[in-house]
Parts: sequence; C-alpha cells; structure tokens
Amino acid sequence: MPGRLFVWSIMKRYDKSIQKTTRPTLLATEAAPIVGMALVAIFVMSAIFLVGNVGALAGGIWTVKVMCNVTLVALAPWVLLIIGYAQELLVFAWPRLERATGRDLDGSGAIGDPRQPTVLTPDRMFFIETICRTGKWTQRDWRGIVLPSKLICDNDLHKSLIAPLEQAGVFAGRREGARGQMVVTDPSRIMEMLTVKN
Repeated sequence: MPGRLFVWSIMKRYDKSIQKTTRPTLLATEAAPIVGMALVAIFVMSAIFLVGNVGALAGGIWTVKVMCNVTLVALAPWVLLIIGYAQELLVFAWPRLERATGRDLDGSGAIGDPRQPTVLTPDRMFFIETICRTGKWTQRDWRGIVLPSKLICDNDLHKSLIAPLEQAGVFAGRREGARGQMVVTDPSRIMEMLTVKN
C-alpha cells in the first residue's frame, strides 16, 4: 500500500497540468497543413482563372469554350490537393488514429509513427517520473493505478505508455515475459529521448 500512496502523491503534481488540457493538440496541429494547402489552391485557382480569361478577352479570342477550358485548368490545384491529401490519409491514418486513441491498433508494437517524436502527455510524464523513482514498470505493478487523466491503467494502456520507452532504448532485455533492466533512470533524459526524432 505505501507504493500506491507514493504513486498517488506524484499524480497530484500532474493534476493541474491535465486540467489545462481541454482538447488534444493533435487535432489543431494536424489540421493546419490542409488549411494552408487549401488557401494556396484557392489563390492559384483564382490567378489561373483571372489571367486566362483576361488574356483571352485582351487577345479577342474569348468564348464560352475558352472559359470552360480555363476553368478546367484552374481546377488542377484542387485535383492535386485532393490526390495529395488522400495519399497522406492512407499513409498516416493508422499512426494518427493510434496517437488519438493511445492504443496500438495495427499490432506494430508502437503507438503512432515510430519515426515521429512522442508527445509528452501528463499521463506519460507521470509514468516516466514514477518508474524512475520506484523502479516498478511491469504490467502487474501498474494494473489498477489511476493516471492523471483519471484513466485506470490496464494492460493495453500500460503497453501504450511503455512502448515508446522500449523503442528509445530505456530498457535492456525487456521482452514478453521478461522484466528486463532499466538502463536510463533520469526522467528528464528519458523525456528528451522521447521528444527528439531519431
């Protein structure tokens, strides 16, 4: 029971930071590129449409057929935008969905794209700080612990918390059924390792 009281005392430090988080930053930061690309597409489309029609009028060759052809050419940025965004969705849909849910949906052993830096949520910071202080990181140690987000840690949630640490090299000899050894024990060093791209 003293271990759980210790975990509870650490958790209280992260209560205020979790209350400030009203929405996942994932939604805001990942919506920004498509908005920027759409604005560029609108600008390019408008420029092509105006230049093409004004040029045709000035050259005395403006007809409805010319206007239709200019309009089709002006729509090209939108076609490219849609193709590019569809490709991005296909390639990155799983990592984004995994980061949003905090679960390993494709069974890769990683939450999100392992090439991307890990987002340090209050739950993850709490997990790192606690395992560095207590030396307890197994599923059995964490099962039933209440995290700062008020989620109760289960095996899936534990896996999502520990997977980035395993990938970053915090543990040695850790595998299914083997506890392994923690080779990096400084919380700030672990957080730095997680937030820097490899």
